[in-house]
Amino acid sequence: MIWGNSYWNYLIFIGTPIVLIFGVVTIILSNVTRKKRFSRFAESRFYNFYSQGFITFFWNLRTVVWIFALILLLVGIANPKWGKKETDYARSGIDIVFMLDISKSMDVQDVKPSRLQRSLSLISILSDKLNGDRISLITFAGEANTVFSFTDNIKIAKSLSYVVNTDDVNVMGTNIPVALKEATRLIERAAKKNVVIFFFSDGENLEQSEKHILSNIEELKKFGAKIYTIGVGTPKGELLSDDKSVRSRLNEALLQKMASVTGGDYIALNSDTNAVKELEKIIRDYDKNRYSSFNPLFYKEQYWLPVLIAILLLLIETFIPYYKKTTKKRYIES
Repeated sequence: MIWGNSYWNYLIFIGTPIVLIFGVVTIILSNVTRKKRFSRFAESRFYNFYSQGFITFFWNLRTVVWIFALILLLVGIANPKWGKKETDYARSGIDIVFMLDISKSMDVQDVKPSRLQRSLSLISILSDKLNGDRISLITFAGEANTVFSFTDNIKIAKSLSYVVNTDDVNVMGTNIPVALKEATRLIERAAKKNVVIFFFSDGENLEQSEKHILSNIEELKKFGAKIYTIGVGTPKGELLSDDKSVRSRLNEALLQKMASVTGGDYIALNSDTNAVKELEKIIRDYDKNRYSSFNPLFYKEQYWLPVLIAILLLLIETFIPYYKKTTKKRYIES
């Protein structure tokens, strides 16, 4: 059993003993002080005469019923859950892979605040606008890494993407073919078709030839993947922050070729373009895949049961007689 309103759990665990102690004390004091309280209004010798028919047991029972009803109401407020129910879902959307270059050149600030931060900002904005779509994130430099695989839990996906930075690089350089192979493995393992790939990079390929890049894209094409390359930076470029002798420039020609192989498109991400609207249109116009139905298990809310029992107890309490009809004595014992 779990609790739906976790804050009320403490009230149950703390309040239940308090209510029980209060009830026991009330019963004891009531029985002990009843005759004493009567003496405030009449002489004690009249007590037995006027208390004829009073049933102490049933009076105490009413108090006990009240106590249990109150405890059950507290339990109901805490919303206990037990038992499981299956809920069928059938959703439609597209499968998206964000591929993000995290090599040192992505720290260049020819777009503000930096190439990497601008890319992450765009990924975050796009993620917020998705509805039923599933996303993955692959980061790459000299090697590639899948940060998370196809998920529709956008909050978790965004929290993982927030921590991405160029300090995560274990192997320096920019190896685009390795990144494309990682994307192929991801799509193949997940048995996906017609995947949309948004490839964020400045297009600087320092490890392998253009021929290797295009051949790896052909492999992706076999799975129906379509690549949209997002060029981050400017053709003029800027000097690297940690090596002022090296200028990093946007390689638009390579990124355009990469996109054209799969029938995708190239989008420039700089201060003069509105890449958000262009990418939104791509997602909006893309054919949606219907997800296979799945049956997640949920605990059933059972708050109604303790509340119902509490109401029944309160109704029963009203019918518990604590006086019985008697033929009263016509004399008062002295």
